[in-house]
Amino acid sequence: MVLYRYDDFVAEEGLTLRLRSFEVAKQTDKTYFIKMFEFSRVTRQCRKGAARSFAYDNKEQAFNSYMQRKAKQAWHAKVAMQTSELALKQAMTHKDLLTRNYGAMTSVMGKPEFYEQVHFD
Repeated sequence: MVLYRYDDFVAEEGLTLRLRSFEVAKQTDKTYFIKMFEFSRVTRQCRKGAARSFAYDNKEQAFNSYMQRKAKQAWHAKVAMQTSELALKQAMTHKDLLTRNYGAMTSVMGKPEFYEQVHFD
């Protein structure tokens, strides 16, 4: 049996999407143990029927997992970009206050755009 996982990497040619296949070395009622490398004893555990898994038994689930991972990665990148842009802008505005010897050690510089979408519980 084989499990699948999509991933990507950047090389000279550009961004490349790759479908990897992993041989199932062993399985139990609830778990697959896949070989990470062809000639290795290193295995990784994948739960059968789990909503989130490293690899899946069909290519469609593997592709959906890839898309979810990329969407989450894009969201984290967007948050980092908004936060850093706000910090650069506000730090220049508050430069005098922040660089004085007797100035504040911390300074509230505003809320990034993503802040309204996050719930702090």
